[in-house]
Amino acid sequence: MEKFKFQKFLKIITFLMVLLIASCGEDTDRTISFEESYSKVEDSVFMEFNLVKAYSKNEIFSSLINKTIEDSIVRILYQGKRKSNNKTIDDAIVSFKREYAQFKSEFNEPEVLFECTFDTEVLYQSDEIITIGLTSYFNLGGAHGNSYISILNFDKQTQSIINSNLELLDNSDEFKVLFNKSFKEKLTNQLESDVEIESSSISLPNQIGLNDEGVLFIYNAYEIDIIGSELFEFVIPYDEIEKSLNYH
Repeated sequence: MEKFKFQKFLKIITFLMVLLIASCGEDTDRTISFEESYSKVEDSVFMEFNLVKAYSKNEIFSSLINKTIEDSIVRILYQGKRKSNNKTIDDAIVSFKREYAQFKSEFNEPEVLFECTFDTEVLYQSDEIITIGLTSYFNLGGAHGNSYISILNFDKQTQSIINSNLELLDNSDEFKVLFNKSFKEKLTNQLESDVEIESSSISLPNQIGLNDEGVLFIYNAYEIDIIGSELFEFVIPYDEIEKSLNYH
């Protein structure tokens, strides 16, 4: 009888250990895969959504990535208004159509079409970080539209959003010298002429992320006076910036 009880006890312990190992494996598995999805709206307005969707054994992390992408699109469609809180893309589409109907009613412009497109791309993924680029394009009846690029970074170790550039990079004097040098060189190449600009007036862009070549810095239109309506972006290779980089 005692032998039977001991064997039963061993079976219970073994079963609990298997459950513990399985649950730990699921929690620590940080493998993320992405699938592309496409949707279109052609009802009074024209809207396109070319989006990536994250999948993982850890549904909490993949849901965080997908929700962050959706929230970013919603904020853009609501133009940063507070009423965008807790809204979905479907809610934002309804709001966008409503604004178009109001515009036509007020300005009597039946030929004007509101259009927007959203494209997402996984720019980089390693064991430590995921960088996703979100490009939005709007044309609200003008001669030409406007584009804007947002960068979303995620920490795979902590399974969280990287909200600050200071989390991504060490803002050391060595980094500042490297960044200012690269900034001036790339700006000179884009303008095809020498640029006189004080280092003290150069600030980091809001959009920073990683790609296969190195660290990507993006200034959207009108974020630099000397560039105006042009997009300005450049990459500092990993072998140059590695000491200042907190992720790779």
